[in-house]
Amino acid sequence: MALPKSSPGPRPRVLVVDDEEALRHLLHVILERNGYEPVEAADGRQAIARLDADPDLPDDDPPAAAMAVAAAMPP
Repeated sequence: MALPKSSPGPRPRVLVVDDEEALRHLLHVILERNGYEPVEAADGRQAIARLDADPDLPDDDPPAAAMAVAAAMPP
C-alpha cells in the first residue's frame, strides 16, 4: 500500500511520548511518512521540556499543556 506524498510547505508537528523506544520509533516513522514532523519524548519530563522549548508544537496554549502533563505525572 502506497502512502500519500506529503504536501509542500511546513509539516504539522506531533509530540510522541512513550517510554518504549521501539514504539516511539515506529510512531515516528508512520507519522513522518504521512506528512507530519514527529517530536519525541521518552517521559513526561521530556514532554514538558519539548512543549516549553518548541512553541510551534500544535496547541493553543503550550504552557497549559505542559502543566497538564506535569499534573498527570506521579511525584
